[in-house]
Amino acid sequence: ADGTIYVPFAIWDNSYNNFRRPPEPPSPMPWPNLAPVASGYGRFSNGGVIRTLDGTQKDVEICAVMGGLGEWDGLWLNRARPGASNILVSLAWDWQEWRFKLAILDDTLSTTTSSSAPASGATGVGTLADNKVSVDLTWSALDADVYEWQVDDDCGFIPPLVASGVTSETVVTVTGLEPDVSYCWRVRATEPYWSRWSTANQFYTVIGAELVAPELLAPSAGAVISESRPSFQWTAIGWADKYTVQVATSSAFGSADMVVNENLGDVQAYQPGSDMADGTYFWRVKASSSTSETAWSSTGSFTISEQAADGGGTGAWVWVLIVVGILLIILILVLIMRTRRPA
Repeated sequence: ADGTIYVPFAIWDNSYNNFRRPPEPPSPMPWPNLAPVASGYGRFSNGGVIRTLDGTQKDVEICAVMGGLGEWDGLWLNRARPGASNILVSLAWDWQEWRFKLAILDDTLSTTTSSSAPASGATGVGTLADNKVSVDLTWSALDADVYEWQVDDDCGFIPPLVASGVTSETVVTVTGLEPDVSYCWRVRATEPYWSRWSTANQFYTVIGAELVAPELLAPSAGAVISESRPSFQWTAIGWADKYTVQVATSSAFGSADMVVNENLGDVQAYQPGSDMADGTYFWRVKASSSTSETAWSSTGSFTISEQAADGGGTGAWVWVLIVVGILLIILILVLIMRTRRPA
């Protein structure tokens, strides 16, 4: 029902391991006077099945499934149970021990493994170093000893592939991938024999050299401003079409401290729609696209204060000017008094 085709086979062995009949009528087995000869009647040996997981393919992949039958075991007589797993039943004749053997093989590898991560449609996948991306592929285990994995920029997996290999583990790290590129990957068991390929998962690697966060422009770091609705400005990231801005009363940006948490479009400025109370605030921005996002920018801080409207009150330099002016007036008056002559 699952499309697996099994073709029973055995090897006809006409070597010196065959046995000749005794000259007298045969006695009950085992015959004590059997002896190996250079040629004889021959025998079946090395039984098994040839298996293909999909006989409808143009280039059919086949492999031999021995299922534990040894050198002296004869032809498989197999029957696959309808539905569920493919269970093969063999009644094999052992030419060495002169007896029948019953062998049962549950072909669990006629199924497929489940690819876990990266999942299909995942974005921003991998770790970036020297403008190359490393990605961990993980999948569920089968009753297998070796797995084959493939990565390509086309889900048809037409050679040459971007990367491929074999492993005995259920996780492998693929290095040297390009940033901001779509890739497909799949995996299957290969030993003791093949399983079906997993479903091809397509993912998108992280953005490359431009994966830098926006720079904060205004309010400048440590600024004291009077505007209760300040204008926040930052630098643009070329590939980004979305920006997120956060303003909080704590540099930890906890939910209880959050004042502004806005997901914006392709803009590099934002002004809150309501007044912000006097106090010190912290803010940050990150850029994103449909395939990736940057880390948060560095954290900026600023203070809103009503006194900032007049520069924070009468500055010291103003008092200096006032004092200097008074002294000049006094000096002028003294000079006038001294230069006046009596009438």
